[in-house]
Amino acid sequence: MRLLILAAATATAWAQGEGRAVLRTFGQMESNGTALYSVFAATRHEELKELLVAVALPPGARFLEQVHKPAGAVFDGVQKDVAYWSVPALEADTVLGPFVFRVKPDGSGEPLPSALRSSLAYQQPASELVEGLMTDGILAPLAAKGSITVDPRGTLDATGANAPVSIGETGATLFVPAGALDRATTITANRLNVDEHTLPETDPATWWCSLFQFEAEPRVTFSKPIHLALPSRRPIPPGVEILSAVTADLGDWGQKPEGGAARAAAPNGLGFGGFGTGPCLGGFGGFGCSFGAGFGFGGFGGFGISAQDNSASRMSGTAVSQALKTPSAAEAVTNPPGIIAILIGH
Repeated sequence: MRLLILAAATATAWAQGEGRAVLRTFGQMESNGTALYSVFAATRHEELKELLVAVALPPGARFLEQVHKPAGAVFDGVQKDVAYWSVPALEADTVLGPFVFRVKPDGSGEPLPSALRSSLAYQQPASELVEGLMTDGILAPLAAKGSITVDPRGTLDATGANAPVSIGETGATLFVPAGALDRATTITANRLNVDEHTLPETDPATWWCSLFQFEAEPRVTFSKPIHLALPSRRPIPPGVEILSAVTADLGDWGQKPEGGAARAAAPNGLGFGGFGTGPCLGGFGGFGCSFGAGFGFGGFGGFGISAQDNSASRMSGTAVSQALKTPSAAEAVTNPPGIIAILIGH
């Protein structure tokens, strides 16, 4: 077995779902051919101390760099194809993560898995080891552009039922209820690379997790609320509030306001209609937004979370439960809920 656990040789070993904590990994391909892997841990009913997170590198890849770690965590490096982080303590009923690192395929041609072998060892209140949840799947890059046609029936699944649908292979998912349109339109999503220099400076500071351009041809106005889920450039703490900034021209973002004052990110709508939306909701793979009646697509939207929340990468079970409608932090990690299902109340 490739996974090596240090400081846990005498620990009681628990399968996923049986110990005082849960752990899982998420992978995503980057446009440059590298892959990011993110790790989330969550406690149940007790505070844990002296934690060690271990994640095996995928076969067919080599470690490039650590990308992000929660505040207070220490990256202990890579030993024998296993990446390690140590954490002094984690409160009860709390989600911690992501821990993020980047790998590069080694040229062997072996596909990269969507999840990795992982484990979490802790020393208090008892010396135990929890194995991370494993899921099947192979990583594939997201497309930069995708389109769907929507008519008065709304978005339809393969059975013809009104349901959320993917916008091509962009990772974006859209739900338009029946009767929201009076004619057909083609909606195009363009997933753009996040460039911090072309996005607005905000106060408080924002970590930009996604940038999209949306177009509708012909332009339409939705007479009912619609819901949209988008991928982030790496998984983000679940349940966080996502803010948006909107512009008709990306060049506008590159110009600092007179006097150099920072612009504030706000819960705005994305479109020519000028109607706003409530703050978007963060999940593990991305986030979701609801747009009220009177909304219409057209323009650019930058989406992000506060830099402070991004740095902390820690959410209480109470906050996660309220936002994601899950009974606990551990359940949110074990069975991540669908963002659009939460937004439409299913």
